[in-house]
Amino acid sequence: MTRSESFRYISRGMKRPKTVWPTAAFLILLVLAGTTRFRGLAWGLPHTYHVDENWFAGKAMQFFGGDLNPRFFHVPTLHMYMIAGLWRSYYLAGRTVGAFRSPADFEAAFARDPTVFYLIGRSLSALLSIGTILLLYLIGTRMYGRRAGFLAALLLVFALDHNRISHDMLPDVPMVFFLVLSFWFIWKIRTGGRTRDYLLAGLAAGIAMAMKYGGQMMLLPLFLAHLFRVLESGRPRREIFLSPKLIGAGLVFAAAFLAGSPYIVLDFPKFWSEFRWQTRHLVTEGHYGSSLEESGWGFYFAYGFRENVGLLSQFLVLGGLVLALLRRRRRDLILLSFPLVLFLLIAGWKTRATRYLMPLAPFFILVGGVFLDACFVWLGRAAGRLRRRTARFAAGAAGVLAAALLLYSSAREVFRMNEALAARDSRTMARDWIQQHIVPGTTIAMESYGPPISRDRYTVILRHSLSDVDLEWLSLRKVEYVLISDIMADRFTAYPREFPRENAFYRSLAHEAVLIKTVRPRYRGPLLEIHFPTIRIYRLSRAPHYGFPGNFGRYAQSVLLERVNGEWRVRSAVAASSLFETKEKPSNPYLRLTDAEGREIGRFRLHDGEFRTEGAFLGQGGGTIASLPEGSRLHLGYEYALRPNPLSAPAEGVFRKEAPLPEIVDRSSIEAGRWACDYVFVRFPGRRGDDYFQDVALTRRGEAADLRSRVFGGGLRYREDFVRNPFVLLRGADGEDLKKIVVFPGKLGSLDADAFAPAGIEEALPAPPSGFRILVGYDYYFNNFNPGSAGGPEIIEIPLPGLPGAPEKR
Repeated sequence: MTRSESFRYISRGMKRPKTVWPTAAFLILLVLAGTTRFRGLAWGLPHTYHVDENWFAGKAMQFFGGDLNPRFFHVPTLHMYMIAGLWRSYYLAGRTVGAFRSPADFEAAFARDPTVFYLIGRSLSALLSIGTILLLYLIGTRMYGRRAGFLAALLLVFALDHNRISHDMLPDVPMVFFLVLSFWFIWKIRTGGRTRDYLLAGLAAGIAMAMKYGGQMMLLPLFLAHLFRVLESGRPRREIFLSPKLIGAGLVFAAAFLAGSPYIVLDFPKFWSEFRWQTRHLVTEGHYGSSLEESGWGFYFAYGFRENVGLLSQFLVLGGLVLALLRRRRRDLILLSFPLVLFLLIAGWKTRATRYLMPLAPFFILVGGVFLDACFVWLGRAAGRLRRRTARFAAGAAGVLAAALLLYSSAREVFRMNEALAARDSRTMARDWIQQHIVPGTTIAMESYGPPISRDRYTVILRHSLSDVDLEWLSLRKVEYVLISDIMADRFTAYPREFPRENAFYRSLAHEAVLIKTVRPRYRGPLLEIHFPTIRIYRLSRAPHYGFPGNFGRYAQSVLLERVNGEWRVRSAVAASSLFETKEKPSNPYLRLTDAEGREIGRFRLHDGEFRTEGAFLGQGGGTIASLPEGSRLHLGYEYALRPNPLSAPAEGVFRKEAPLPEIVDRSSIEAGRWACDYVFVRFPGRRGDDYFQDVALTRRGEAADLRSRVFGGGLRYREDFVRNPFVLLRGADGEDLKKIVVFPGKLGSLDADAFAPAGIEEALPAPPSGFRILVGYDYYFNNFNPGSAGGPEIIEIPLPGLPGAPEKR
């Protein structure tokens, strides 16, 4: 029924005909809201995967025990008090039926299985979320008509972030409920101006503020509603600021806020310190791992409205803003004052999260609902001008279909997400896979947002982010499996320029370790989401050095590329000895060539089968390639197998170790038709506790050569060791020393040293003569765990494999 029809009935003293539409609309919203908010409410349980939920649960249990001082003020405490109060009611009910004998028994039940406790807290969020939807329906109906209110409430039902966070025991949803409740009374101030509405508006805003900081912004629409009321009623202008009602609303707001979070006053120094930290964190510092280069405006326009309103529905908000600008009505200004001002503040923060727009979402959604309602009005007018009834029906059906399509994408995402929440969590699936396929006693390293690995079954090393360390650190601690959560890793790998060290760790893990298993969630949105992580399980080699060619104490490989009759002939030979005994059995050494873009242009196996386990191993092979592009790179590697294989499932990745040679094939080598390189690797023998590694790559181009060498190993970085003057020595076939190159002059290591390992050097020198030899060594080594064996010098030669048929080297 239209407003004109309602006025006609009232003016004639007639009763309006009863209609089932208000009841039907209310029930439709109630059923949809209840279905979407309670489906998947038990996600993850009995495991508790949300770090913020766990923190608030810990505080609520502290309050249950009688200590009401949170000693934590990043958020106010009312929500935690409410959770503690609900748990107290659960305890009293359980005590009456004999489920709990004492508070200690209650806390022990929480520690054993927190499922019921979390469901109580999450149910509070779900119920208040449903209440927010119904409140928005009432507000929209009062301000803009029943259809606009219904459409806005329907949009909020399928708002992804509001639905998602309604499944969590967090203060966000309760805060939004009380913000919308405050606005309900603010609109009553605009239309009625009763003292009770002022006080209730201030009370609800104060409660919202006691849930989470930000409720104070609701005082802006409250003031505007009061201002317009004063101006339109002809009351004295002094009442704009000196109204007892307005002052009372402010006092009630402050009282409600402080009553909900009293230790802001009682422990003010702690509050003020943490509040300033939180302000810096939000405004200037950003989340751990968040990009400071990305624009907040760009982020929220790309993702914020999509997650809080809908992929297609977000454009209704834009239409509603334009419509409000054209109409220039005071009701629109009251409605938009809160979300627009708060959005301008949030968009300037360095910390970004789509949930920060959730307090704004109901108000922006109402703006979108008003625009959609206006579209129906315009369509109805256009249809009314059509002569044929079928045309009018078609126009109306087209409007309904367009609205359904707008809602479809949002509804589909919400239902998909809820089904994923109701299914097994990816972390739980990863935990089950690990227990089924990885033998007990294995050392596993993992980071935050990973699966709940049993500390009784496995040796677990947990760090907030494994990018804080490196693979050498993990290898020293005998880590065999590494668990990575994309919630942590992708925040760094998405911005490699801003986080080069962290990005380098995840890159090295993907290159040096073997991907065993990827566990993906059933739902994945456009952003990282704490409810739906992807878990990757890597295996790190247990050889002394995890990378190539760390299974051996000595390894040497020579490579020669020559242009013959327009083609390039590739030859390589490998010599290896001192195989370290592990489950890893190396086999099939190879040489691989890639072009400047990383595309493979040739692969040559140097031996079929496993390396010999006794004595020295020698393999050789080669072939031809049609062309050798400038910038080509050579990669040395070998495969390996696990015997016995501890895994009862095949790995997703390939068991191999590979490393690129440092020098590319340049234009001068291509023009000369020749490129050669010798690579050697050595693990020092350990007589003096000198358990570290050195490699050398000598690339020869005509009359010149480039030598690169690295000294590395966890003992020189994370243990109490140092080496003095590690060097490379080139020696002629006659035994004469040609060139000694000190890789690091001074003490290199982790104890009273000049620098931590690794260290490297690059030096250009004349090409050595035929028959040259490569030796490595040091002047002195000290291991604090074995000081009696300290000493030096030490020198080791690594014989180079010959290349049969190769022409004489200069």
